[in-house]
Amino acid sequence: MNHKRFRTNRRWLWVAAALLGMGAAAQAAPLYTDKDTALELAQALDKGVFNNNLITATFIQSAGKNRYFIKVVLDNNTSQNWNLDQLQHWSRKDVVRLRGNRALVFPSQETNAFLVLDKSQFVRQALKARVYEKKYKEPDPLVGRVIPFAVHRFNLSRLVGAGGQTDDQGYPYRYVLDLMNGQREFLSYLDAYSILERTGLKEGGEGEAEYRPYHLKAVRSQQPGAQDDRGGRAFALELEFDRTVQLAPDHFPFQLFERGAARKGKGFTLEVTLPNTDVSGRIPPVENLEYLHDIKVVTKPPFVDRAFLQAYITPDVLNQPPVIQVEGSTVKVNFYQVVDQTVRDASAVREADLRLRQKELGGIALSEEDISHMKSYRAAFQEGMTLTQRARDTRDVAASVGLYQQAIQKLLEASANATTDNELADALNERNQVESRLPGLILDHVRRTLRQGGGSSGLQELLDVAKAMTRDSQTHGLIKKYEKQLGGR
Repeated sequence: MNHKRFRTNRRWLWVAAALLGMGAAAQAAPLYTDKDTALELAQALDKGVFNNNLITATFIQSAGKNRYFIKVVLDNNTSQNWNLDQLQHWSRKDVVRLRGNRALVFPSQETNAFLVLDKSQFVRQALKARVYEKKYKEPDPLVGRVIPFAVHRFNLSRLVGAGGQTDDQGYPYRYVLDLMNGQREFLSYLDAYSILERTGLKEGGEGEAEYRPYHLKAVRSQQPGAQDDRGGRAFALELEFDRTVQLAPDHFPFQLFERGAARKGKGFTLEVTLPNTDVSGRIPPVENLEYLHDIKVVTKPPFVDRAFLQAYITPDVLNQPPVIQVEGSTVKVNFYQVVDQTVRDASAVREADLRLRQKELGGIALSEEDISHMKSYRAAFQEGMTLTQRARDTRDVAASVGLYQQAIQKLLEASANATTDNELADALNERNQVESRLPGLILDHVRRTLRQGGGSSGLQELLDVAKAMTRDSQTHGLIKKYEKQLGGR
């Protein structure tokens, strides 16, 4: 079945036309830029790295009236001319890396505008973040809206086996935010820059964040009331959830899809997005409600974090959008009965060597702050590894768990002070291994203790640690089982 998408706001028609008009231009980036942009770009590239060669000097050179490119000298005594198209391509492949653990990114392939991401700054914020304010982008129905989600853990995509995918500008996803509601957010360097720019990571504010999905329990119809002075009647669909809904009415947008040859004639599907919603059981459909027919709740890829309320309508009955109300655990989709209106339409070694050579070039590449972070990283990482080894060698499980927890904190401290991608990967990888080991260690100990009839002192505290370390449903089931046994003692 072919679907054609319509929106009630004419702004979307303008956006669609603009995108179509730019299709041809998106094939290649500009080759040259203006003088000011070229100077800024040359300054950013100076003392950076190109294909594991240090950039020892940068210049700008004219290719005509207000058309400039970059000339660089490498530490292998070669010089090269770089245009903007090459730099855009290399920035997506990590061929060019800036000094100070920064990344060069171009937000659009149609312009010369570039951004510089401070990767260390982003990582430090992400490691401390308890709330991620997700801002939805095109073509998501929630575009432009912001929903705060509680953060479970920050990671690197390559450490969770999710490398290879890219954003819509071709930048690989480098970072991962695992959220408390089970969602996993993949972030590119462009995403990271945008999050820093709009302060999308918060250390507090957990009270307003979404921790788990809303479970949709039922959809009910509210029949039309009395006719008002305009000769119309209001009616509604009520969606009942398992708890109070903290989302705003604006978080439930609607769209219209042309349904094509539906039934005996042309019609539309009205679709309301239900964000952060889980539909684990069957929701009985509502057959008819005034001009709404075949009312049902569906899920569909690629949107694994939501559900959709759909209804079939004829194209001559709706001249104003549905109005959303959020009342406790109920979301009401209000309609108005209107007639005769039409719908409108070995890398770490090379990296260490390069950083040493950067430092030798007049100390430009490494500031006092960089050096301080490097020292702090080495100290925290070494202490974390020492604590991990002590935990392995300790037979007392409670003491071992305590040492592992200390190790995790030290490895997070190391991650926050990492000044290279490889340092960050090493520290987070060790953190991941410790966190994956702890729940099993604790559950084995609790199981043996309960089976042998030993004392229960301290077991609940250990189960709390295991609960905080994992989101695996089977593991949480075992934890609840042991908690019940402890409660019966």
